[in-house]
Amino acid sequence: MQLEFSQLTPQTQELLSNILLGEELLITAENQTVAKIVRVNGIDTRSNDEKPKRRRAGTAKGNFWMSPDFNEPLEDFAEYM
Repeated sequence: MQLEFSQLTPQTQELLSNILLGEELLITAENQTVAKIVRVNGIDTRSNDEKPKRRRAGTAKGNFWMSPDFNEPLEDFAEYM
């Protein structure tokens, strides 16, 4: 199903305008969340100052270390192998 923004009620337009600004809308039934409406990528109504910075590869280099035997089987699980 697809609707144009102009076809929505004023209250629904206001809710969706908030979603375009980055808010989430949770729909509940009997105190259980049944749906969550969020903004999809590609539509961004924020100003250039508010846009998140792009991630760059390699920025975490040197911040963590992995043991050389990280992928070796653990002795505790030898009976399961």
